[in-house]
Amino acid sequence: MILQKKGYVNLLNKRTDHFYDKKMFEDRNELSNIGFFDNLIECIEGKIRDNYIINEHTILLDLGCGAGMITNKIKNALNLNTYGVDISKDAINKAASDFEDIVWIVGDISKLPFKEKSVDIMINILSPINYNQVKRILKKDGILIKVIPGSEYLKEIRQLSGLKEYSNREVFNLVDENMDIIDTKDISYKFNILQNNIKYLINMTPLTNKLNENTINELLNISNIDITCNFKVIVSKLK
Repeated sequence: MILQKKGYVNLLNKRTDHFYDKKMFEDRNELSNIGFFDNLIECIEGKIRDNYIINEHTILLDLGCGAGMITNKIKNALNLNTYGVDISKDAINKAASDFEDIVWIVGDISKLPFKEKSVDIMINILSPINYNQVKRILKKDGILIKVIPGSEYLKEIRQLSGLKEYSNREVFNLVDENMDIIDTKDISYKFNILQNNIKYLINMTPLTNKLNENTINELLNISNIDITCNFKVIVSKLK
């Protein structure tokens, strides 16, 4: 374990390879700043209030927290003791620089540094998860809120990239196999992104890796674009 000067804990002894880079996390935060994820965040906060009795000791863990913008918004709204874990050192470095009063951890989701049955609420937003670890550290009455893309998430980008429609059935079935699903909610809304913010959209998702340079330049030069935000929020408990 290495305590970094910027206020986070690094549990990885060596650098790991992962797809997401520093720029992607930073630009995802920029989109969050202008409200791109606000409807989703409001839904997550509501599901926590509906399904768990919060007190001053309640512990929230964000698995795959990225650069921490969504983590921080939920923490502030609900006044929770909050931890964020991500395998990306760049992401956690950014989170620790921007947001205090949260324990940020560079770590592997398959080796979480928490005692058995010690976490009240776990959130996992658009990122991988290790269910063996969830079952080990989630309290018996705790909840897991997992957010997965809906079939129309960023459909405008998928269409430009020539990608087929996304199906979340396999991911949903995996939640169902491992957990007791107690609530779900589908969220869909359009978000208008102005020209000066389109660069953040392009950089924050791997879907744009399929776009050629001409298409990217065309996107960057339009005055605005309506983007579909489509998510499935799944609330579950231990079986």
